[in-house]
Amino acid sequence: MLISNYQRYFLYYLYRLQVNLKYEDDTPVGKGAGRSVIEKLQQTYATELANKDFACDVEKSLFTIGALPQNINEFTVVVEDVSTGK
Repeated sequence: MLISNYQRYFLYYLYRLQVNLKYEDDTPVGKGAGRSVIEKLQQTYATELANKDFACDVEKSLFTIGALPQNINEFTVVVEDVSTGK
């Protein structure tokens, strides 16, 4: 009797996107606040982002499986950050 296990591998297209996180006054968002901004972005704009899940390095890159609906995206995200006062 021969028993074999097999796994099916799917080829997905991994997209790397450059992100620029900044406050309204063009001050860069610190590393500590970046994750909160990305999480809030996913919650607020899920429909506009085709319900894509993100992986991120929080500094400059965001990764998705499959492309986003548009090539250039700009979003406003409001996150209360009492540590910076912004």
